Amino acid sequence: MRSPVAAGAPFVVLDTTVIQSSITVTERHNPWNWKWGPSTKTIDDPTCQVTSFTFDGVGLRPYSLVQLAGTRNPSTFDWTLSWIRRTRIDGDNWEAPDVPLGEEV
Repeated sequence: MRSPVAAGAPFVVLDTTVIQSSITVTERHNPWNWKWGPSTKTIDDPTCQVTSFTFDGVGLRPYSLVQLAGTRNPSTFDWTLSWIRRTRIDGDNWEAPDVPLGEEV
């Protein structure tokens, strides 16, 4: 969002009426029709807009690793790599030596 935002600029209010979709993992890659409009109108009101969208499940992918480091053995030219793994599941424990695996592979 820009700062400052000009007076009269359009905005979206995100409150408790906004909920996470209930699309299951097996329903990925299927086209879904999404319709939205003013909360004071019914969904069939002509002011409502519609679009088709296909979800790929990007939020299900594991996070990329961070702080990649490498050292090279000068006699064998072999590399030793190290990194820090990240996770989407239970990764907020500051006392654990490493985050738990959130996926099998």
